[in-house]
Amino acid sequence: MGVQVRVYKNKSIHIKALIVAAIVLSFSMLFYGMIWFRNYSQLKKIVLRIDDKRVVIKTNSRNVAELLRKEGVFIAPADLVKPSENTLLVNNMKIEIRRAVPLSLEIDGEKSSIVTTARTVKDLLEKKGIAMTPQDKVNPPVDSEISRGMEIQAVRILEKIESVKTPIAFKTLRKRDDALPRGQIKVDIEGKEGFVEKSYKVTYEGGREIKREFLSEAVTSPTNKVVKIGSRRIILASRGEGRNEEPNQPSQGKSQEGIASYYTLNGKGIGMAAAHRTLPFGTVVTVTNLSNGKQVVVRINDRGPWGKGRIIDLATDAFRQIASTSQGLALVKIEW
Repeated sequence: MGVQVRVYKNKSIHIKALIVAAIVLSFSMLFYGMIWFRNYSQLKKIVLRIDDKRVVIKTNSRNVAELLRKEGVFIAPADLVKPSENTLLVNNMKIEIRRAVPLSLEIDGEKSSIVTTARTVKDLLEKKGIAMTPQDKVNPPVDSEISRGMEIQAVRILEKIESVKTPIAFKTLRKRDDALPRGQIKVDIEGKEGFVEKSYKVTYEGGREIKREFLSEAVTSPTNKVVKIGSRRIILASRGEGRNEEPNQPSQGKSQEGIASYYTLNGKGIGMAAAHRTLPFGTVVTVTNLSNGKQVVVRINDRGPWGKGRIIDLATDAFRQIASTSQGLALVKIEW
């Protein structure tokens, strides 16, 4: 009897121990299950796209940088990460990583090597601030996907309106004026150049002109210079037989070059008078010293000079207007 009672007691103890162990295990499983469920329920679903590869990740990472570090994703300085690495993660967030690739870019003949994260040729040109128009030439086409080692050429077509001005010289007109003494010159109207302005539409390809189309022409006429030449008659004694003739109207547009000398009459070189071998008496002549540009206007009232190479003989007063009498002779151009 005593042995049976002891056996029953031992069995009762084992059963109780098993029950306690089962209860403890159940509570532990429940506790850790609740912790796991809580943690799992806090995991965020993240869609990560690296270039053309897409993966879905469940993570409890706090921000983008932490997620990339846990996933072993290396980011180079030139790579593009959107959103930025310090952005806090939220459920169903999409993260895009674009790896930078090297390529060659040539714009209007200027070539450079660059690194870019642009997706297409168009994106690259926009990022570089290179404005393109439909008529511009781009190879490969702007909608092409960027790839490593790609060579891109862009040639811009530019049309500009340009004007070209060509000057028109003014003329010098000489007019007789009876209010002014003979030989006196007065500028009545200053001359002003005119111009012809032609407009063109010019087409440039890569900075080089390839076409020029005439559009219009505008002419601004010059303002002629008007010079008054005194014609009020002054009686001059001739070196010969004394002449007192009414001046003739000068014929215009003729000239002669040669040597000018000077003379005096009775010790005086009076007025703006001159002698010429053939010009009619009274002809108004403009004499220009070719060495200094000085001018004087005289009237022919005598014949001469007869020395070789000499074309006009000026009264002393007239000669002094263009040269020193000490030199005696001057190389001149006469116009009438």
